[in-house]
Amino acid sequence: MKTPHDYDGHGSHTLSTAANGGSPKARVAAYKVCWPPVDDARCMDVDILKAFDTAIHDGVDVISISVGGTPCDYLNDGLAIGSFHAVKHGIVVVASAVAASTLDRKLQSSAGLQNRLILTGAGLSKPTIPEKSFYPLISAAQDKLLCITLHQFVCLGKLELENCENKKETFFLKQTKKESKTDKLKRIR
Repeated sequence: MKTPHDYDGHGSHTLSTAANGGSPKARVAAYKVCWPPVDDARCMDVDILKAFDTAIHDGVDVISISVGGTPCDYLNDGLAIGSFHAVKHGIVVVASAVAASTLDRKLQSSAGLQNRLILTGAGLSKPTIPEKSFYPLISAAQDKLLCITLHQFVCLGKLELENCENKKETFFLKQTKKESKTDKLKRIR
């Protein structure tokens, strides 16, 4: 039976999240693309493409789609084709990515200390400074008190710091046999 009610509540749930939680003043439209299974498929490309075309015709600003299926190449993927078509018309397309089994969801960064201890924590940044060098370990509180942040890179014999006014200060480091760069930096601060 063709009905606008969704099969398992997923579409209603994501729509209510967008309308009530994410954008409470937004006007939303729902387009049903998944139906009771036909030949083991619930979300057919023809329905997905029709929903994209209707949303484009209706003049939506954002399309949020949350469906899944067996992956296939972009040239044969209704979701990809519809998304590209919508973007071509200036519409932002947001697609959820849940239940993936091939992705590492750990967003971790590591910092190795001189004593060979490795600290691991959550982070999204990629390393931008050479791994084979030693740099001082400072706390965020120290950094804030000094109102200075480490520049994104450290050059050999030179340390560039950026202060609150975005003015760069350069410190030239002399390394002696008794004093490491870390000790010299501590003394400069």
